[in-house]
Amino acid sequence: MITTETENRTTKTEIELYVINKVKELRKAANLSQEKLSLELKLDSSFVGHAERLQREEKYNLNHINEIAKYFDVPIASLFPPQYLKTDCIEEYWEKHPKQRKKYDPKPE
Repeated sequence: MITTETENRTTKTEIELYVINKVKELRKAANLSQEKLSLELKLDSSFVGHAERLQREEKYNLNHINEIAKYFDVPIASLFPPQYLKTDCIEEYWEKHPKQRKKYDPKPE
């Protein structure tokens, strides 16, 4: 994946960005605002906007993804890449969230 300076500062991993961008595509195709989609999903009105901002930590979890798929009437699989990503997503997450690594990494640093 080619990264830009903005992507280097993101708190989100490649897989998280993929899902966020797929949801954003669906939202824009349906001409829905971030606020409207947030409210349709019974979330805080700013949630989708925060999820779409690269520097914010909010992201969709599996429960959100299920409700998004239902709302747009698409298969859940359509929100994910067609094949696994080669990126080590756990390592990438830990690099972006070092405090989480300390909590969950079984290897001492």
